[in-house]
Amino acid sequence: MRINKSSLALGLILGLIFGCFLGWYFTPRGSPVLFRISTSGSTTIHPLSTLWAEKYTEEFPSVQIQVSAGGSGLGQTQAAEGIVDIGASSSYPEPEFLEANPSVRTIPVAADAIAIITNNAVNDPSGMNLTRNQVISIFNGSITTWETFETRWGVTIAATGSIEVYVRADASGTTATFGKWLEGGIGWSLGHGESISWPGQPNVHAVDGNAGVKSGVQSDSNGIGYVGLAHQEGVTPAAIYNEGNGEWVLPSSESAKLAIPADLADPGLQLMASSTPGAYPVVRLLFYLVNTHFIREAPLTFIRWCLSTGQNSTWIQDIVGYLDIWDTGAQSLALTIVDSITPISGLVSIFHLAVVLRSSLVWKLPDYRH
Repeated sequence: MRINKSSLALGLILGLIFGCFLGWYFTPRGSPVLFRISTSGSTTIHPLSTLWAEKYTEEFPSVQIQVSAGGSGLGQTQAAEGIVDIGASSSYPEPEFLEANPSVRTIPVAADAIAIITNNAVNDPSGMNLTRNQVISIFNGSITTWETFETRWGVTIAATGSIEVYVRADASGTTATFGKWLEGGIGWSLGHGESISWPGQPNVHAVDGNAGVKSGVQSDSNGIGYVGLAHQEGVTPAAIYNEGNGEWVLPSSESAKLAIPADLADPGLQLMASSTPGAYPVVRLLFYLVNTHFIREAPLTFIRWCLSTGQNSTWIQDIVGYLDIWDTGAQSLALTIVDSITPISGLVSIFHLAVVLRSSLVWKLPDYRH
């Protein structure tokens, strides 16, 4: 029987694929890395991406995830150009970027909410109710004593003397979120970047990290500052007036999640000052970006894991200081977006299947929607 060249070539290719499959499936656990996933971008998301990469590779040791920072703009650009598999961005891309890159999909992966904290003695025991404009008057340096604050706003404050303001010295998504919210009020001109040029006044103390701000406020009887939700223990969070629902709302994971609509259809929807009853006003989403022209199965599987197993509140909130989106409209939308993406074809899908089979002897697709 004569075998034509096309049939022979096809047989060789199928044999190679099957041989590779069996080879990787039966390779010992200490085998070399088979799949590499790269992500770059937002310094805000970098700690979370790093944590997710560590946890994922513990579960799937044949996958290596390279995580780098560089800023949201870099992450967006490198995802669009296919330089990295996943771009990380702490802000939703501008319309110009989306128009120029229609193949890029923006996927919510976590959220960020900011608490304004004071030393327990500032207004003990009741704490403070603060409007956005009152917060601006403290952090832009226009009011520097608690007595002036009382007079200017017609309120009663237990503390007297200088208002000791603790802010971030390091580049921070917490600062970017805080500044973005303040821009919606009156008198804020310092912007909303991850780094802000704070007033050069002796009562303004620039320190590193959420932990540094909390420590400064906690040790200073006149202290006030801003932190992520995970850093409220031992200090007093202020109730913030939400212009959207007309309520004074304390920061918590529950009140922050209420700002995310259950039927979220647009990942770029503004979450600040949500009109939902009980919603906290200083909330935003954090994103991964992928280019559908370049995306492979392995990065998509990693993102699905981030949206399911990775939504561990202990990891996201207690360790990193952000907010999970478990059981919110953002999680549902993100999974819908990921499920709508078809990865590029090729051997990579088969190789990835071999990795997962080798890592868990029984192949079972996880239920990402529970």
